[in-house]
Amino acid sequence: MAEDCLVQLKYPTMFVDLLMACVTSPYYSLQINGGIEGVFPGKRGLRLKAIATCLDEFDLMSGLQANPTKTNLYFGGVKSDIKELILAATGFSAGVFPFRYLGLPLFTARITKDMYQPLLDKIKDKIMHWANRTLSYAGKTLLINSVIFGLNNFWGASVLLHKGIAKKITKLCKDFIWGIDEGHRRHIFMKWQLLCAPKIEGAIGIKEVLSWNCAQMTKWVWKLLFKPQCLWSRWVQTYVLKGRDFWSPTASISQSRYWNNVVRMKDKLLPSFVDAGVLFSSA
Repeated sequence: MAEDCLVQLKYPTMFVDLLMACVTSPYYSLQINGGIEGVFPGKRGLRLKAIATCLDEFDLMSGLQANPTKTNLYFGGVKSDIKELILAATGFSAGVFPFRYLGLPLFTARITKDMYQPLLDKIKDKIMHWANRTLSYAGKTLLINSVIFGLNNFWGASVLLHKGIAKKITKLCKDFIWGIDEGHRRHIFMKWQLLCAPKIEGAIGIKEVLSWNCAQMTKWVWKLLFKPQCLWSRWVQTYVLKGRDFWSPTASISQSRYWNNVVRMKDKLLPSFVDAGVLFSSA
């Protein structure tokens, strides 16, 4: 599976072959008094040194080098002695959860409301930038659906948003649509729920935050059912489902919060599949 990950991430074939050879097939001999004695398989320490050497060779061939001062390794469930060996072999530092990667928080425990603050700040900055412009309702709607939900999509496709965060995002959108005078929202011409209805029903088609978030999370269920050969689906089948049908597992504290979110989406979709008389297997 590790080799598949490297291939899917587009690492050069030569680098993948070298790395896999280092971690799967090394055998060593000892030189004693000028003679070679014995043959034994590589163990943990020798393999770590071989990986570090392989990374150095990759640097020489490609010119791509991991900067030790800017590179961290993150561990979960790793014994302290093994952790220290890995850090010593690579020269990298140990990182601490949670941390941000590509704008999203990566975490091992429950995500807190404070972690959503960068998302709220970005939305506020966009709205404040547009606030002094003369825009029609159609123009404001376009900006919300394209720009604001563009920011929200980045988060919403990875985590189920807290209801409180969804309410704050909705409030920011409401204030932008109706406008605010001296801290008070101007006259409201239509209920927000009606504005969020499809255009074909006479509304202006603003996306409702929680419903759109659920729709985005559903794509992971779709990948498991219809894209079983993609890297993520194969990883889930191998390490999470372990031969079980996708519809069987339930949310569990032993699983990651992200996977539990996917399971909850499955539970919401299951009645619709049953009513349609259609069920799929991810195996």
